[in-house]
Amino acid sequence: MTTISRSRSGNPRIVCVLAIAAGACSGVALSQGVYTAGVGTFFLGLALAVLCALLAGCGNQEPTKTPLTTADAVQIVLNDLDLTIDQANYFAFYVDDIDQAQSVPGLKEKYQEKAVHGLAVARDTFVANLIKSATNVTTATALTQEAVKKAIDDAIVALRERNFDEAGVIEITPAVYNVFKNLLITLSTDNPEYIKKGKVGVYDDFDVIMSNNMAKDTNHAYCDIRGKKAIAFAGQINEVEALRAEKRFKDIVRGLDTFGGKVIDNARIQVIKVPLKAS
Repeated sequence: MTTISRSRSGNPRIVCVLAIAAGACSGVALSQGVYTAGVGTFFLGLALAVLCALLAGCGNQEPTKTPLTTADAVQIVLNDLDLTIDQANYFAFYVDDIDQAQSVPGLKEKYQEKAVHGLAVARDTFVANLIKSATNVTTATALTQEAVKKAIDDAIVALRERNFDEAGVIEITPAVYNVFKNLLITLSTDNPEYIKKGKVGVYDDFDVIMSNNMAKDTNHAYCDIRGKKAIAFAGQINEVEALRAEKRFKDIVRGLDTFGGKVIDNARIQVIKVPLKAS
């Protein structure tokens, strides 16, 4: 007789029970708990017992399941950055009659444009000095087209090897532009806004900006290639007021500009030191 049972783990096992009764196997007798059998019947019973044991170990068991492991989550660290507003600049200019100036079409805008230009130069100069202090530096060996091109190419490679993945700009001085301009893709546009921003062309998918406000020391100009996320900058014109001039029959318009900035990601900026003079 063969009985099929299930263990607590749920895997079926075959339990073999050999019931040796009178007449079940020839030559087998059961009497008072002791059975006798012929030699052939004994080996047949032994073979059946082995077979049952094998079936008990190799029954229809469920496949072994590998426990799922949870992948480690990436911890995003948010670093607090304090941006100190420690820079200040001001503008002040005379106006013959402020009420009249505001009533003349276009005159007010001209005054504002003149004031804003001076403030923009101060801001650009401040940012240029931040760039000068960046940690990743490539140096051009000479103020020549070949040397400048090699330095810019090396700087671009260095940025891309740091997984640079955003729109970037190449900022150069007028002297560097003069030796490098023949390698630029010329902008096919007459948009005056590009001219105001100093955009003079494109090189290797980077916009090229010419600026006269780049930082300098005794021997080098500090050009750069950077992304928009490399530097944090904040500023605003806090005060604008008009008052009567003390010693003139004019009005004075003056304002206060406060700003600050810092390099927040050195991996997104590559400084290019270029000699000031051709050797």
